[in-house]
Amino acid sequence: MIDCDEPKITNGNVNLGFDNITTYGATATVTCDTGYKATNETIVCLHSGIWDNTSCVLIDCGDVADINFGNITLNEANTTTFLDNATATVTCNIGYQATNENISCQADAAWEVTFCEIIDCGNATDIDFGNITLNEANTTTYLDNATATVTCDIGYQATNENISCQVDGTWEHTSCEIIDCGDVADIDFGTITLNGSNITTYLDNATATVTCNIGYQATNENISCQVNGTWEDTSCEIIDCGNVADINFGNITLNESNTTTYLDNATATVTCNTGYQAINESISCQVDGKWEVASCVIIGCGDVADVNFGNITLNEANTTTYLDNATATVTCNIGYHATNENISCQVDGTWEVTSCEIIDCGDVADINFGNIILNEANTTTYLDNASATATCNIGYQATNENIYCQVDGKWEVTSCVIIDCGNVNDIDFGNINLNIGNTTTYLDNATATVICNIGYQATNENISCQVDGTWEDTFCEIIGAKLSTILPESLNCEPYLT
Repeated sequence: MIDCDEPKITNGNVNLGFDNITTYGATATVTCDTGYKATNETIVCLHSGIWDNTSCVLIDCGDVADINFGNITLNEANTTTFLDNATATVTCNIGYQATNENISCQADAAWEVTFCEIIDCGNATDIDFGNITLNEANTTTYLDNATATVTCDIGYQATNENISCQVDGTWEHTSCEIIDCGDVADIDFGTITLNGSNITTYLDNATATVTCNIGYQATNENISCQVNGTWEDTSCEIIDCGNVADINFGNITLNESNTTTYLDNATATVTCNTGYQAINESISCQVDGKWEVASCVIIGCGDVADVNFGNITLNEANTTTYLDNATATVTCNIGYHATNENISCQVDGTWEVTSCEIIDCGDVADINFGNIILNEANTTTYLDNASATATCNIGYQATNENIYCQVDGKWEVTSCVIIDCGNVNDIDFGNINLNIGNTTTYLDNATATVICNIGYQATNENISCQVDGTWEDTFCEIIGAKLSTILPESLNCEPYLT
């Protein structure tokens, strides 16, 4: 009987099966140690009494193959066996990626399969609250620098607005997030308050109000949550009206040098040229950061007003300004007089005040040595032809017995003067001598004696000062003058007259 005996193998073992038969025709399975492989995994006991030839040889994957669009490099030079855990790295050209970047020598003595394929990110995926659009139709590869634009619905913003196909074959990550500006920030010299409690999103039209401290103003009083997810800029700036402006026909001067802020109560004085007036003489820096409005306007008194019981006429037609020295004349009706007959346009832009008042001479005045009585009780006006009678004490006479209220509003002048007959007059053919030296008044009962020449006699030998302030009449007449009418002219009486 042909018997091949129990087979032996290096770096492995042979399994005869459960019956351990080694005779002609028997089979055995060859199992190699790790890292080795049988040249013939099943052997047969031959007629020659020997087993089929086999051996466990080292598993060697050999050199790595060339690949399109890249290359493969052993991780350890000349190490290509399974026993040594030989590996290689696959490096692809730009725009390509390996289906397997790291390959190993396998138990079947072949390298793991790999190749370089073009990096294609494919169609961009759908996103919530927006969409992604290729910037170039059908271009989705890394090699072609494929990009896409992210457009979000109103109220949302992209975490990445422009995405690119990446080297790993995926699109850059992006999403549409609700635009939320978050809490409003603190600001110097003021506060910001949400207009709606906890409403801070663009979708909800979130707004806030800026309130500044006194003396400060907001650069933006009402701010909104913006589409970029930030609140509009604002700040509280000091209210500064700046330098006062130039004005026509005058100038403005700060009341305190370099003080132009509302916080400092800045004020300025407006001074106008002669003939002009300020519509606001003192101006202040206002809360809106502007000076109060001021200007110098020509001082125009306008048309003269109507006046009761008279009229006012411009002295020069259409000339009503202070600059032109405008004047007007006041003419009152009969019985009235102007309180100011000539009025001027004043520096405050008004005409001087005037009126036509009734001419009233008022009560008659007291006079010395007499009195004055109205001829009609309570009638003292020129319009009513008011008059009064002057009555003097004994020994006095009125300079004007009947006085009238005059157009100038005054009573005619009168007084009670002592009745003085004055010096006695000279008379023909005689003389008159005061009986008491220098006494010539009616009050003193002044008298005088008349002495006529020889042949003459006084018509009144003693004369008195009369109440009308004249001496009684007298003269010296020839004695017997009445006989001359019956005596002949031839009778010569002259010797007897001498």
